[in-house]
Amino acid sequence: MQTEQDIQRALGRYRASWLFLALPTVTAVVILSSSVLAMANGRADGGSYARAGIAALLLLVVWGLPATVITTTGFRRGFRFTSWAEVAAVFPAGPGDPDLLIGLRNGEKVSLVGVGQERGPGIIALAGRASLEPTD
Repeated sequence: MQTEQDIQRALGRYRASWLFLALPTVTAVVILSSSVLAMANGRADGGSYARAGIAALLLLVVWGLPATVITTTGFRRGFRFTSWAEVAAVFPAGPGDPDLLIGLRNGEKVSLVGVGQERGPGIIALAGRASLEPTD
């Protein structure tokens, strides 16, 4: 019963920490502000409109796209989906790193950005459940 509760608690959408979001946000706001000021003062050229569009798109992606999404079939980081069957191990975060670390069967290690240690039992249960499923 506790395993199911852990799994349910681990499922969801996770945002990156404020520190991870701060640099792209500040950069985009500075670029967007300077472009809008240039447009308002009548000194806008084609580059000002392009910079404003790129900065607005950066803000949309940074704040609109969750860092990690955990489902019963796998997890998505950004635009990349990984099945639980591809997971070889779940490691606790190292010192100074709040995110869980996943070891994949191909030897790659990936960080589940925004997923803290308290979600570890649910992630381990999801990864273990997938490894117990029969493969055809």
